[in-house]
Amino acid sequence: MYEIPKKKMGWASCVQLQCSTCGWIHDFYTSANSPAAYDVSIRLVYAMKYTEQGYAGARKFCGLMNIPGVATKNNFHEISRRLITKVFKVAEDSMITACKELYADD
Repeated sequence: MYEIPKKKMGWASCVQLQCSTCGWIHDFYTSANSPAAYDVSIRLVYAMKYTEQGYAGARKFCGLMNIPGVATKNNFHEISRRLITKVFKVAEDSMITACKELYADD
């Protein structure tokens, strides 16, 4: 088992398993992928936004944890933009549901 650095996607690593007996090979990523980004990338961006650290905080955190290959600033901000859009949609839907429940009791 070893990491394939050229296939790294942001904070998600690609790992390859190879059977020493039959030669069977299987590659997989260390994080689930969604249409927006890898789960680990979304979670890191969310944590940095929540703690008001931003991209600079992500770079410091990755340096402290010895995690190479921080995503580019553009990728970080694109994930952030998509995340904020989803957060606002969930908040709006939640408020609409609460209003419907409130007025349904009348």
